[in-house]
Amino acid sequence: MLQWIKEDMNALLKLCLLHENDLALREMLYDIVLIITQSDLLNVNIGYNSPEQLMFNYKTIMSFILHPQLPCPVTKSEPIVKSLFDLKRHTGQHVYWDILQKTIQYICNADEPSGNNSSDFCAIRTQIYTHLGNYLTAQIQDDMAGVLKHQPTVMSFLLYPLEYDQLLLVESVKELWLQIYEAIAKQEPKTCEFVNAFCEMIKAMTIAKHGYSTAVVANSLCFIIRSLSLRLPLWKVQHYSKKIKIRHQKKRMNHQLNKTTESSRPQNLRLNPPQP
Repeated sequence: MLQWIKEDMNALLKLCLLHENDLALREMLYDIVLIITQSDLLNVNIGYNSPEQLMFNYKTIMSFILHPQLPCPVTKSEPIVKSLFDLKRHTGQHVYWDILQKTIQYICNADEPSGNNSSDFCAIRTQIYTHLGNYLTAQIQDDMAGVLKHQPTVMSFLLYPLEYDQLLLVESVKELWLQIYEAIAKQEPKTCEFVNAFCEMIKAMTIAKHGYSTAVVANSLCFIIRSLSLRLPLWKVQHYSKKIKIRHQKKRMNHQLNKTTESSRPQNLRLNPPQP
């Protein structure tokens, strides 16, 4: 049934693109999308429905509000996002963590090839991240044991603004990020297992990816170090700080070396010399 609805909605979307000045038609498109998200059609029963059903639902609805030729106004996208990413609407055993993990997987991968990083799209992704963060904050208060049991999912959520800083408004989620991180990290004042594992995840990301913001990563690591200073000996804090400084210096040197290499190449270098 969802496939039929998707086909009908795609037809309506094409009409909106053909009549781009018809605001009433566009209004109808977003109203129908909201009605669909508020219905039971998108509810998922973990263990009964296909594991890919949730991803299909997300991709189907988000294709209408993240369309590159028809950006959805924030006033219209906000109620759609709240309804679509309402994690409590789904059922099944351990439903919250399964749904949260798949949702994080969606926001990490779904829109990578699109290249749509305008302010409109960033605002919508920020809405999604904030909505999920509010759920996670409530979960931390109600079920800290479950949070610690599903640390990889939580760390993936915390890593998202560092790895995909160009896809959302980082400053808008900064306070929420700090609140979630601090609430979890303070649960292990001596072992720091969560902190160590999360720092290793950040390290792996910086090695594997080149498009991240050094400033965003550095700010996050500085906050982690400041929180450690209350629980660790001074020499350990200095050790962490030194490692971060060395990594940052290496990246800056490599960047300068690449720029120097590029500028030293002859502009009119001929790869194939003319034939006599």
